[in-house]
Amino acid sequence: MKMSYDVQVEELGANRRGLVTSEEGRAIVEFMKTSRANMCFEYDDEAEAKRRASAVMNCCKRLNEEGGKEVIKYAKRGNKIYVIKVTE
Repeated sequence: MKMSYDVQVEELGANRRGLVTSEEGRAIVEFMKTSRANMCFEYDDEAEAKRRASAVMNCCKRLNEEGGKEVIKYAKRGNKIYVIKVTE
């Protein structure tokens, strides 16, 4: 393992707890600012989609807990993960 100190840190996306968010998480946050009804993440294979599904689930859960007029649902089908806005 290589360890380095006092290195230049790249700008990272962070959530309210200061933790780095995933690329999917940042995309979902931006998606919520639009008027679009749904979005889809497509991966190379089903195994990768399965691994990334937890990042999508956690982001959706966090945004739903924050409240708002729209609820976010997600569904995984094969190598795709769909994110859908539902107005309640």
